Amino acid sequence: MTPNQITDLLAMELRAEGNFPFKKAILERVNTLREQMLKRTLEKTPADRKFFVQPLRVPMENFNMLEGTSLHKIWSRSKCALPRPLRANSTLFDYVGSLDGASPFRHTEPGHEAFLAEGRYGTLTLAYRMENYRLVVMQAGVPEVLVYGIFADPEDAYRIDAASRNCTDCDYWEAEYPCSGDVLDIILQEIVTKWRTPPVNLAVNGVQNAPNPQA
Repeated sequence: MTPNQITDLLAMELRAEGNFPFKKAILERVNTLREQMLKRTLEKTPADRKFFVQPLRVPMENFNMLEGTSLHKIWSRSKCALPRPLRANSTLFDYVGSLDGASPFRHTEPGHEAFLAEGRYGTLTLAYRMENYRLVVMQAGVPEVLVYGIFADPEDAYRIDAASRNCTDCDYWEAEYPCSGDVLDIILQEIVTKWRTPPVNLAVNGVQNAPNPQA
């Protein structure tokens, strides 16, 4: 289902048809419940990650990772911060690497760079790490990176990916929402059960006749 279909269904059930501010508010609630359910769902069934993963094409730029000193060490980093990834099954991202999906990079932490260069193929695979939600690749001149991951804010991930592909007609509200059908069913049922409190008379974002958004 798309975000538009999900929120239309909830708006109909909760007597808030035509109320777009309510639809935006209810989608945030869907995102919150999705995040809460993801970890236990994926710990039980790791193979279900594919239902929640989104692709993210990330534009990169060169930077001096020794800024503030007289030294220079030029690496690449994302031009913008990435959406917060949801870690489950000890997995930060499902893939980080070249745009064709054929050359994955290796994840590392600060201070481990020297160890990655060891071994027969150590210098053949690029290494990356996250710094303040920005992707850092330990090599200069990397123009773009492809990331597959599960993100707390699916809309933010979709927006960054669409912008990097210069997609002028991409519409998140008409894209497939990254969630398995069974988990989405549970989320929708929980929202309808908790929010259906007649009479419906609470204003949401200044719009009257919206349901009571209980926590």
